[in-house]
Amino acid sequence: MRARAWAELDGYGLAQRCEVAAQDVTRAEAGGFHVALGDGTTAWSRTVLLATGVIDVRPEGVEGFAECWGRTVIHCPFCVGWENADRSWALVADDPDYAATAAGAFDAWSADVIAITPPGMDRAAETRRTLRAAGSDLVEGEIARLHHRDGDLHTVEMTDGTLIKRRTLLWSLPQQQVPLVTRLTTTLGLALDENGSVAVGPDGRTGITGLYAAGDLTTRWEQGAMSAAGAGAAAADAIHFAHSR
Repeated sequence: MRARAWAELDGYGLAQRCEVAAQDVTRAEAGGFHVALGDGTTAWSRTVLLATGVIDVRPEGVEGFAECWGRTVIHCPFCVGWENADRSWALVADDPDYAATAAGAFDAWSADVIAITPPGMDRAAETRRTLRAAGSDLVEGEIARLHHRDGDLHTVEMTDGTLIKRRTLLWSLPQQQVPLVTRLTTTLGLALDENGSVAVGPDGRTGITGLYAAGDLTTRWEQGAMSAAGAGAAAADAIHFAHSR
């Protein structure tokens, strides 16, 4: 997708692509911004659009997680649920209300869904009763290892040695901003919202004149390629009209 997009853009000659990391963004005395690049050079621009995405924080010490991630350990049923349909699922959750959704929220993909929660989760007994009444269940414990065949999960092993036969895990990981964005919250005063996402208006404007943001770094619950593309288009329109008056 990226190769095709760049091939089409290159035909217009309107964009210069630099395959190098942006290390920092600072204000320029004459206006606009200086962008420090990883190769030691600096670029100047009147505006900057941050579209860095975010970092999924993977669980430490869970053997087999990396091999299964994105295949049979999935972050979103709408994104990867079809590829995991008609398998036994487990919802990994630390919130009782979210854990309780294992009882029926994922019926479109699986008729066999349980919840795996950390020990001592609030209202665990109540949630277990709710799930069992709906033909599901709740397992408390910490996951130690994912047994798989080339990323195809078949068994979840807990730290106490318990083995749970599951073929798909729905596991929404915590996320954090990339180092550049985190740095800008200090150096430029870039604001984050209560979810840790970059705070923007409908057109991608941040609270800093000339600095825009679009895509997953601006939202926790509406992430996806189409949403990001739409946000990028809205920001591009705003940037264009801001400099055409």
